[in-house]
Amino acid sequence: VDERIARLAPHFPDVMAAVAARPRGAAVDDVLDAFAAAWTARRIATGHAQWLGDMTARDPRGLRLTIAV
Repeated sequence: VDERIARLAPHFPDVMAAVAARPRGAAVDDVLDAFAAAWTARRIATGHAQWLGDMTARDPRGLRLTIAV
C-alpha cells in the first residue's frame, strides 16, 4: 500500500486524503485501483500511454488484446 501511494502521489497529490475519506465498505486497495485506472486513462487521453502486447491481436468481439501503461 505504501509503495502504491508513493507512486501515485506525484500524479494525484490528494491520494492520501481520498484513502482517508473512502466510503464505508471501500477498501484501501479499491481506492488505489481507482487512482491507477485514472492515471492510465489520463495517459491514454494525452497520448502518453505505452501499449503492451500484440497490437494486431483481437478478441472475438474485435477488441484489442493489449494493456496500456
